[in-house]
Amino acid sequence: MAAVSTSSKHRLDTVWAYFLDLYARPGVKETCLDWQDRLGADVILLLWLLRLGAEDGLAVDDVSLRRVDERMKEWRMSAILPIRDARRAAGKLAKAGDRDASSLYPRLKRVELAAERMALRRLLLEDGVAGQRLPEQLAATANLERYLGTLAEGLAAEERTAIARLVSAAEAG
Repeated sequence: MAAVSTSSKHRLDTVWAYFLDLYARPGVKETCLDWQDRLGADVILLLWLLRLGAEDGLAVDDVSLRRVDERMKEWRMSAILPIRDARRAAGKLAKAGDRDASSLYPRLKRVELAAERMALRRLLLEDGVAGQRLPEQLAATANLERYLGTLAEGLAAEERTAIARLVSAAEAG
């Protein structure tokens, strides 16, 4: 079993910049948001798992994944999801012409991103995330399959295709 190092490449600013770059690549945002809305996936956790595999070659084990997801759950449920719900509600009102909602929406979007950045900080403070060292592409694929497998019974062909697309996007960077 290998564990994640705490080298400078795991610093918050470095990882956050990597996430923003990766998220902007073709198909990544759409896939992440689909899994978020359809399966309840945590996008920050998804991107973190993808990065651990693609950059570090670490296929996270089941125990570590459960522990990290549980640690993230409280913040996700108490902060991120309510902010996201408020942002989406403001977006709907703004589209209907509500001027107050139009000015509130971008502020809520910034607050939601700040809350997600705090979630990433929590992930980076995780000690002892263990797993198996594999070639980067295999590790990244294993991490996404393992996480999505906790959210849905079995992975459909379109999930496997989407995983391959995300792994390829991560490799392109």
